[in-house]
Amino acid sequence: MNKFILKIAVLSALLFSIQYITFQQLSVELSTIYGVFYTFLIVITLLSHYLIMKQINKRPQLFVTYFMGLMTIKLFIALGIMLVAIWFNREDKFPLAITFMLLYFGYTFLSISSILPYLKNGKNTDNA
Repeated sequence: MNKFILKIAVLSALLFSIQYITFQQLSVELSTIYGVFYTFLIVITLLSHYLIMKQINKRPQLFVTYFMGLMTIKLFIALGIMLVAIWFNREDKFPLAITFMLLYFGYTFLSISSILPYLKNGKNTDNA
């Protein structure tokens, strides 16, 4: 889990740097809602990764069901958060939606790519 936290920190710094530079070039205001996006997605990614890693050594059929269910729940919660943010910030709906989805896909990719080696090895050393 410690390696995964480090990976999330590096990814977050990289994504924020790209977002900051892009927003400066496009003259888009960087509001506090983006901090909420980062915080929410980091927390939900850490939680889902932890729960998935707990299930990784159990029966493969149960793991697949658990993984798909958890990812579906994560997707719908994220979609709900994004829609609420857009509802209250309608003037910035395009930057909000694009940023949120890119962050969501980035953190989800990181989570899945960190889990795959453990699925191939069949071991969970709790250092993902």
